[in-house]
Amino acid sequence: MSGSARVAEAIRRLTGRAGLQLDAPQPCGVENLGADHPRYALASEARDEAIAALERNETHYTDVGGIKPLREKVASVLKGWGLPATETDLLCPAGEQEARFLALQTLSRAGYKLALPEVVHPGARKAAAMREADATTFAVDANTLEPDLDSAKRALAGGKTALYLESPNRLTGKVIARAKAEAIAAAVKEAGGAVVWDASLVPWLVPGTECVAIGALDGMADRTVTIGTLWPGTGVDAWLIAYLSGPADFVNPARSIKQVIAICTSSPVQWGALGALKSGEDAHKERVAQLADIRAKAVAKAGGRALPGETVNVVAVQVPGGNVASLPGAPAPGDGFGRADVARFLVTPTGEIIEALAVAAGSKSGGAA
Repeated sequence: MSGSARVAEAIRRLTGRAGLQLDAPQPCGVENLGADHPRYALASEARDEAIAALERNETHYTDVGGIKPLREKVASVLKGWGLPATETDLLCPAGEQEARFLALQTLSRAGYKLALPEVVHPGARKAAAMREADATTFAVDANTLEPDLDSAKRALAGGKTALYLESPNRLTGKVIARAKAEAIAAAVKEAGGAVVWDASLVPWLVPGTECVAIGALDGMADRTVTIGTLWPGTGVDAWLIAYLSGPADFVNPARSIKQVIAICTSSPVQWGALGALKSGEDAHKERVAQLADIRAKAVAKAGGRALPGETVNVVAVQVPGGNVASLPGAPAPGDGFGRADVARFLVTPTGEIIEALAVAAGSKSGGAA
């Protein structure tokens, strides 16, 4: 078969995969309530670091994994969660979707079968679908969306398998409870499996909520790849930068794939993300507190149709009949996640979700006041 024929055949196979046809939400909200993160003005620290990098002519390629100061800062945060993170075993991919792609593709190339929850961010399905076979799935609880332990065990029994876990859940913001996380970890260890933990919504947790770091559980450090972002609310969400951390024997081949994709993430963007991490915990606590208040009002407007969630940035609402397109505010349709009867509304600092859910529920009152 000629080179052009092989390319044509590869394109034919890829275009026939259902996972690649899914639409994924935008990184941050601009004109609708369907994005992953609320939009904020650019933090001055992020702006100043990016400008300073440009003035230093930091427009050249960096290390494939990212600039060392950013990797060191991210590693220090992850260590605070109990993860064995080091700057040498950490990458700074170009956004959450590239992090998903690198994690799933690297594990698949290493011989792992991929198992995704039935309800998962559509970006995970898209990333998994790039391999020759779509990932298998395991069941989740209809209300909490926590993984069903018996179903996860059956997925692990199929051979060398990597489970993809979201905690907090990307549709609802619900975390996996400690007892369930520990039971899943025990099953993974017994089966010789691995885990990809999407921790992207951890910065948006309601204060006081426990979110178990999967890689910090007993025996899971060498079996867990953690992906996510640490700078939501600082205005850099649309700059497309994330992190990926894991054991060296995983990160090294992931680094090679990253180099093929784009050599490295934009240098000024990396410096900007480093600045975002310097913007201060107090400012982020204020953002979280404001969104928590708005979210509580929005949930009240939902009239009992909101699914359980523990992050301040999203509210998932059951939609009778699944007619999501008729809802105000253009929320993210749940069918891409695997729940056609649910819509996910973004919580923004200006409170549009309150009015949107008031209208959707037939309420006469709304607004952020």
